[in-house]
Amino acid sequence: MGGFWAGEREFGISISIPFLTVDFDRGNEIIGRILFAIPALLMDAVIGYLIYAFIVETYQKKQDDDISTYIEEMESKE
Repeated sequence: MGGFWAGEREFGISISIPFLTVDFDRGNEIIGRILFAIPALLMDAVIGYLIYAFIVETYQKKQDDDISTYIEEMESKE
């Protein structure tokens, strides 16, 4: 989260095409923060989805185990 907090950041910008390279010592801070934020937020979304999928799978497995146990108990009573 340090990249999103207040404070000065230094971003360098370099544009390269054949036979020409242009370097800017100090890039625009807003553009740098946006370009940093996009992959950071995508990674957060992926991690969030993985945690959600793990919880859902674990909960459904517990329900399946409970149902299996109930069916086995009913069959043993007969």
